Amino acid sequence: MLILTALYLLLSILNEWRQRRKVWTDTPDDELPYESVVLAADNEQEVIARTLDALRDSDYPASRFEVIAVDDGSQDLSLSILREYAGMWPSLKVVSQLNSGKSSALNNAINHADAR
Repeated sequence: MLILTALYLLLSILNEWRQRRKVWTDTPDDELPYESVVLAADNEQEVIARTLDALRDSDYPASRFEVIAVDDGSQDLSLSILREYAGMWPSLKVVSQLNSGKSSALNNAINHADAR
């Protein structure tokens, strides 16, 4: 067991060293793929603003991604928070539907995604 532990430790140190040596080339923004982030929100007023702030603060170019948020029949202020953010952030699409479950909300968001 001691030999295996030492071997795993050695391999992890070797892997860390290799990763730090690797030089990643910068990809121009126009060559990055267009991404769609889908969110299903059902009574998420406590965390939806932080989630959207984190997405907006991403270092991925704003012109290369969109966010589609589906409100799945929330009974709280989630939909109004989403609409407020959509007014300030053109990359955010807000869709509202009757409560039909997370998988339905995610599928609805995918159907609203931009097909670039």
